[in-house]
Amino acid sequence: MDAVVSAAPSKDGSEGAAPDATLYSSFLASRPDAYETTAIELIVQLGREFPSVPLHIVHLSSAEALPTIRQAKLDGVNLTVETCYHYLWCINFIDSRTRSPADPPDEHLFFSVSKPSRSLTGTPSL
Repeated sequence: MDAVVSAAPSKDGSEGAAPDATLYSSFLASRPDAYETTAIELIVQLGREFPSVPLHIVHLSSAEALPTIRQAKLDGVNLTVETCYHYLWCINFIDSRTRSPADPPDEHLFFSVSKPSRSLTGTPSL
């Protein structure tokens, strides 16, 4: 039996001004690394509880999860992981002289991917 686990969080009920949906910073803030790392930590925990179940993480975009993944594999958790070419390659199109690597021009949000490309610092690790 296969199962798919999403890293989407539950609503926290906080109130406040709605973010400007036309800004890439709003898009990125709505999908922080912590969502992905928390979901991966849960998957690893389940892998420890059910060692005969093979686990596969798709579209890894956050290098912050790598220590958890490495330790799980060292501990024998039945886990495989993959990333996507756009987390490794497309981010290089961003002009790093004027923008941060994880902050493409707002007028180009149609090039956004979900989970978002994070930063050049995590790219070599992935």
